Amino acid sequence: AAKKNDALLKRLLLEAIKKAGVARSSESESVHVDILKDASSMKAAFVVLDNSSMEAQSVKIPFQGEWRGVFSGWTVSDGAFPVAANSAEIYKKIFGKD
Repeated sequence: AAKKNDALLKRLLLEAIKKAGVARSSESESVHVDILKDASSMKAAFVVLDNSSMEAQSVKIPFQGEWRGVFSGWTVSDGAFPVAANSAEIYKKIFGKD
């Protein structure tokens, strides 16, 4: 979906975040980060990154466990979440504690 219409995907993600009432947990100059928690355990379940920069970025979040990018398929286990230039990515927790 992101390859076909990145702007539409970005709009969809931002609207979903807005409707869910999610607030940013941290923000850099070019990457917006939102942490979505599991309602029952209140533990982080998803990390949403929105990179407005024309360069790839990486955001360090001190989470343990393994995470996988929904669109990229990238796996993160060191807390450094990459996001491609001018795009958005959602990382889903595969396993671990936080």
